[in-house]
Amino acid sequence: MRKITLLFLLMTSSIINSQTFTENIVDGNILNATSTFIIDLDSDGDKDLLAVSYSPGTALVWYENNGSQSFTKHIIDNTLVGGLYVISGDFDGDADNDIAVNDYNDNKVLLFINDGSENFTKQIVDSTATGSNYTTSGDFDGDGNIDLATANYGGNELAWYESNGASPTLGFTKHVIDASFSMASSIESNDLDGDGDVDLIATSIGGNELAWYQNDGTGVFTKQSITTTFMGAITAYGEDMDGDGDIDILAAASVGNEVAWFENNGASLTPTFTKHTIDATTNYASFAQAADFNNDGYLDVVASATTANQLVWFESNGASPPVFTKHIIPSTVNAPAGIYTGDIDGDGDEDIAVTSSGNTDELLWFDNDTITASLDNLQTVGFNYYPNPASNELTMTANENITSISIYNMLGQEVKTSNPSALETKIDMSKLANGTYFVKAQVGDAIGTFKVIKK
Repeated sequence: MRKITLLFLLMTSSIINSQTFTENIVDGNILNATSTFIIDLDSDGDKDLLAVSYSPGTALVWYENNGSQSFTKHIIDNTLVGGLYVISGDFDGDADNDIAVNDYNDNKVLLFINDGSENFTKQIVDSTATGSNYTTSGDFDGDGNIDLATANYGGNELAWYESNGASPTLGFTKHVIDASFSMASSIESNDLDGDGDVDLIATSIGGNELAWYQNDGTGVFTKQSITTTFMGAITAYGEDMDGDGDIDILAAASVGNEVAWFENNGASLTPTFTKHTIDATTNYASFAQAADFNNDGYLDVVASATTANQLVWFESNGASPPVFTKHIIPSTVNAPAGIYTGDIDGDGDEDIAVTSSGNTDELLWFDNDTITASLDNLQTVGFNYYPNPASNELTMTANENITSISIYNMLGQEVKTSNPSALETKIDMSKLANGTYFVKAQVGDAIGTFKVIKK
């Protein structure tokens, strides 16, 4: 095992040479863009973008990806008074993706129901959500329908909206979770106590508070305050930051210029959280999200430093607890606000979408250019592999015979090997557990290693 692990470490350490991001402007004319979301809205196999604008009379926009990252702009609605946040998912259970939006100045929670051909019907979920500014979703009462939950900043309110699952027009019943959560700024859903139901994470700018709300499984929530000294607590997300199998919390604090994660101790039913500051110099930290940007198997972090006009990422070293190294992503972004991560170009690494709420009024995406010199060796002989992620088969082709293939899991153990001596080979991935693997291939004299995700 020692020999295998050493080989694996040498192999993986040679994979990542450098980490760069290439800035791409999707739209340079979306006034006061506040939020973005990455999703395959038209179910054509590539990732599209959504964005909303805060300026009255502007728009909820879908940017259709043609598969080569050329985006066609579709205005879904131009009557928003103050669009602040957008998410997408199949809210009505008909196997296509719908859209939920917070219209802050109009005090509304809105749904846009997709008919499957990207024609959207607008539905008002709540017209009295004072200062509605953030939405998440989940089956909060365990009835099989997707419910919504919102943070309503102006009303100091957290609420969830129980869906009746009716089609084509959903009905919602409002349940107030907390009516005194000062300047409620965000709400997200995840199972923090590991009991199989969906809990909520929320931030309060007015109370400098990060809290979670424990679900009893029926949609009754009990508040558990984590801290009231996270200055200007603005957003928070559930992520397993240390890879120990329970859900931690990644959060941003605008007044404190702070990005931090709160470690879940894993206690069943009553977990507690320990704060770890990632950075305290991210000027007006507004959003932070976790993703493995350098493909080393550890969750890194990206954050928007709004008043510094910077997008920054923090590289995890994978230790327990992880230590993060700060990197500024070169960009022209002005007052970055909403960020979202995902594989926009389908090349197997995590990209970044970001809205610029400053004077550039832009939606941008940053192409993750994780450089793999090891893979470059193979590309000199026309090597190619697909799909990634892979479910059943991984296909590899080259201009010369592929002579050997070895697949390693994240522990460095060889789990599959092949000696095809062919220009094309297919590797059966179906019996491998879901997760990340490194594939070492030899084509003639060229040897290279690359990362594949099994789903």
